[in-house]
Amino acid sequence: ANARNTIKTMVAQDRLTEAHLMMGVMHMHDARMTDVVSLNLIMSNYKRRNLIRQCLEVFHQMRCANVEPDQVSFNIAIDACGKARQLQSAFYYLGEMRAAGWPPTVSTYTSLIDACGKCRMLDYAEGLLEQMQLEGVSPNSCTYTALVKASCMAGDRSRALRVVERIHYALSIHASELCPTPFVTAIRACTDHGELGPAFQALTLMTTSRLVPDPLTLSMLVDACNVCGRPDLALEVYRVFRSSGVHPRRTMGRGDGPSGNMQFSNTLQLLADRGDLASAYELILLCAECEWTLCPSGPVCVRLLEAAVRACEVDFAFAMLPAVCAGPSSHWCAPGLAPHGVERSLLILFEACAASASAPDGADLGRLLTVLSYYQQSSAAAANVGMYAKLLDVCPEAELVEMLVEHHAMPRTGQSADAFLDACTQRKAFVCAQDLLRSL
Repeated sequence: ANARNTIKTMVAQDRLTEAHLMMGVMHMHDARMTDVVSLNLIMSNYKRRNLIRQCLEVFHQMRCANVEPDQVSFNIAIDACGKARQLQSAFYYLGEMRAAGWPPTVSTYTSLIDACGKCRMLDYAEGLLEQMQLEGVSPNSCTYTALVKASCMAGDRSRALRVVERIHYALSIHASELCPTPFVTAIRACTDHGELGPAFQALTLMTTSRLVPDPLTLSMLVDACNVCGRPDLALEVYRVFRSSGVHPRRTMGRGDGPSGNMQFSNTLQLLADRGDLASAYELILLCAECEWTLCPSGPVCVRLLEAAVRACEVDFAFAMLPAVCAGPSSHWCAPGLAPHGVERSLLILFEACAASASAPDGADLGRLLTVLSYYQQSSAAAANVGMYAKLLDVCPEAELVEMLVEHHAMPRTGQSADAFLDACTQRKAFVCAQDLLRSL
């Protein structure tokens, strides 16, 4: 017993060669001290370190020492052969396993299917799946994952999708047995090759099976949609993020691929290039609603703002303001100083809001003041006389200064204050001018 404990300690410390030699010494001293459990432990760790030759040597030494291999021994040997792509040897050990009276288990068939996949022998892999079911051995998620991987490695993504469909329909009654791994494997294989149709089919099967996709898989799918110029499909993935309760991460990416922030910006830019402002607006509101920590790049925000202003999409334009201007706090992570050229869009938006505010209901008066606030905070140029004159045209003179304070739109420089006073003189708004001077 002490010797066996020593062997376990050596294996735990990755001293496999010493443990292997010690087993030989124990056998020479007393053959009864050689037990199958300790040998299985050494075999398993040789296999884990991809030392396949040493693993199989232990198996043969086991027989030479008249220690009968058990079911675990055969499974380790078959899996080791599969890892080494020694398919013929794997089937040899399967035959030996049956001859020894040990029935193949689900692990046995999973290892064989994986070995067939590594050797690009898909028909054999599917045949093994049928055979194990005929023998009353139920495949598990690892078995299906091995078959999906086999199909993907052979470049047959359509067959991988058929396997996923089979999982969905065959195991839909036993939801507790479902595992996301086969679905994720199929999705990632399809996205790697830009096959968005099969990827979305696998994603749909996954979500309808009440399985939650992981953030990295969804992030990879967003990136694939952007690369293929399909921002509409990327938006669908972001909807899956929301419905699954999964949060995209700002820095998440795959390898040297774009981060979550960059993917978000790319999707918005592609939507802007398409002129699909409604979808871009939906994505921005989705980000705010779910409190995702994503922040699009400044140039993308400016393009979206300009497109919204040109299309008279005032709601969308106001959704973009916090992202492109340094202003009141918003859900955006890092609203910075406005990039070059945004002043022109703000002026156009100011004109549009002024026209709406002059209507009888004056519905856009608050927005007019908000645009002025953003303009003054983001622009190196001071607000001009014409902007303040428009304010005086649509806002009650006695309340204007108070409203400017409320909306953080008070003149910030002497030049802006001079422009405000000139506008008051033009409109003979002397009460407003006095209120301004008192406030300053």
